[in-house]
Amino acid sequence: MQRSTDLATEQTPSPSRTTVPPGTARIGLVRAYFDIYAVLGGAVTVGMVVSVVTHPFGHDTHLPKPWLSIPAGIIFTWGSVRTSQLLRDRQRSGAWAAIFTFATSFVAVGSYTPSLTTAARGLIGLGLLASVWRHLE
Repeated sequence: MQRSTDLATEQTPSPSRTTVPPGTARIGLVRAYFDIYAVLGGAVTVGMVVSVVTHPFGHDTHLPKPWLSIPAGIIFTWGSVRTSQLLRDRQRSGAWAAIFTFATSFVAVGSYTPSLTTAARGLIGLGLLASVWRHLE
């Protein structure tokens, strides 16, 4: 009888809690942005390749210069994937790549009809990165 009482009064060790590094959710939002753009960029690039392969040269592929558009799509997709990977690893080089991407939003706004969405995306992205800068290596 004494044995069951001793077992009841023994404290079981609490499971170890893993601490989430600060800024994880904000970095996750920026990473999600680049992940989405990587998937979309990859799909568009594949579509361009299919368009060129299925239409013989000399016919209209709706790509003005496919020999420039396809490599540009590959570079865009690779850049989005790499930026997301660097942010996942909490590297400042990933933040610099993201800052460059978001800052170009303001250049784009000045080059054609201004878009509130484009400017807002740049501001939100830069704000998120500024708020987590100190948590990056």
